[in-house]
Amino acid sequence: MKPLVSVVMANYNGSKHLEDSILSILNQSYKNFELIIIDDGSTDNSLNIIKKLQETDSRVKLIQNTKNLGLAASLNKGIEKSSGCYIARQDADDISTYNRLELQLSYIQEHKIDLLGTNVTYIDENSIEIVHEEGPRSESFCEALFSQQAIFPHGSAIMRKECLLELGGYNEKFIYTQDMELWLKFLKNDKIVSRLSEPLYKFRLQVDNTSIAKIYGQGAYTKALKKKYLENMDIDGELDKINSQISNLRNQKIKRSKISLYSSYYFSLLKYFLKGLIRYKGYYLYE
Repeated sequence: MKPLVSVVMANYNGSKHLEDSILSILNQSYKNFELIIIDDGSTDNSLNIIKKLQETDSRVKLIQNTKNLGLAASLNKGIEKSSGCYIARQDADDISTYNRLELQLSYIQEHKIDLLGTNVTYIDENSIEIVHEEGPRSESFCEALFSQQAIFPHGSAIMRKECLLELGGYNEKFIYTQDMELWLKFLKNDKIVSRLSEPLYKFRLQVDNTSIAKIYGQGAYTKALKKKYLENMDIDGELDKINSQISNLRNQKIKRSKISLYSSYYFSLLKYFLKGLIRYKGYYLYE
């Protein structure tokens, strides 16, 4: 039977949490899907994990990049090879609840939604739940994105493939914030974007070596997107300059200090805890 949903996952050296992430999809209550995993030139144990699970479940499809292409290009390759009418995302270190696809597919079909995400539960390195967080209301999605606020986790999204192809897929010039750029295309082209209130996706907070290049890129891309959608400017030349600067910063191998990394991580945990406490007491964050 042709799969109705194609779940697309890109992986690069994500072996630590990869098996748990894949199994959270394979164990879904909804069964008529394929899982397309694009391995983006991993040098860890990722391929062994994927191939082992592929042997036990024919729904797993593997695409191997001979060199690292980046997230946007990898996702576009997976979408090109997909068979489903709907494209669902899953990140290689996150977890989907067992009924995520069932509930999302039912809602997107019933309400004729083009792009649908879910609320999120944050988890730590050991998969311990920290707090549930809601995103902004749909009427403020654009404002939130321009403020670098996620409207829902990238990995929680499911979208109509025909809409995704109509909009040109992921813009491969965006090394970071690919989801922000794509969500804005949906919104600015009058596609229907919504979010389920159930926290059907578990987003893993990690202490990683977040580079100065990434921090710079996220801010620079956001400014460029504001120019494109608020000022109707052509930003192709600006994107080339941003990517050149990102390349220079990467070559310098400038990293945030370990103290900064851990401070940022624990500050994030405190922030999400306080948000949860505020909601528990009856206040709402996005009034």
